[in-house]
Amino acid sequence: EVIFITPQRKVNMHQTAFNLSNLFKKYMNKWVAFDDNGEVIAYGNSLKVALLKAQKLGCEDPAVMKIPDARYSLAL
Repeated sequence: EVIFITPQRKVNMHQTAFNLSNLFKKYMNKWVAFDDNGEVIAYGNSLKVALLKAQKLGCEDPAVMKIPDARYSLAL
C-alpha cells in the first residue's frame, strides 16, 4: 500500500498498483509530483521545486514523494 501525503488531503493508493521501479533510476534522490492517475508531472531537487513545477502545469495539489537512493536497501 502506497500512501501519498499532500497539504490538503491524504490519498490512499491501495486500490491501484503502481510500479515505481522505473522511477528509482530516473529520479533517484529527487522529489517527484504525481497527478491523480499516478503519472509523473514534475520533479526537482527539493519538495518546493517539484510543487512549484506541478502548479505551473495546472496541478494545484499533486501527490509527492521523495525517491530514495536505489543503491541502498529500502523497506516500505
